[in-house]
This record gives sequence, C-alpha cells and structure tokens, in this order.
Amino acid sequence: MPVIERGEASSAPWPEIDQSLCQGCGDCLTKCPTGALTLVDGRVAVKPDALCVHCADCEAACPRGAIHCPYEVIFADEVPQPSPSL
Repeated sequence: MPVIERGEASSAPWPEIDQSLCQGCGDCLTKCPTGALTLVDGRVAVKPDALCVHCADCEAACPRGAIHCPYEVIFADEVPQPSPSL
C-alpha cells in the first residue's frame, strides 16, 4: 500500500468508487480540496484531468462507504520518532 503525506501529489492510485453504493449525494464533492471529483449520470467519478492530492477526505465524507482510497495517509504527528541516543 503506498504511503503518501497529506496534500502530496503523486502517481499513487486514484480513489476507487463503488458505483453500486454511490447515491450521488455530493458530500465527497464538497470535501475535495482540489475539485477532483464530479457527478456523471448521478454518480461520483474522478475527473480524468484531476489533481488528486490523496487527502482521503472524500473517503471519510461518503456516508455509504462508496469511496475507498487504496493508499494510507500518515500525518506527521503519527510518524514514530527515533529514540534519543544515550
């Protein structure tokens, strides 16, 4: 699983959208900081020319669990720090 720092653009996979679960509510659209998502025929889709920064806000915003981000976002305060040398 790729590890991406929040806000970092990369070549990691796009968010995966289960069209059978998406109801087109648009909650994910309002949370996406770059506008990488759109509605197509009443369902969410990633824009082909989108700049997804892999923040995973869309995944968290989806009330139906239709979006899965196949990468892990690690925040700086969650990274284990090395032990101080004695």
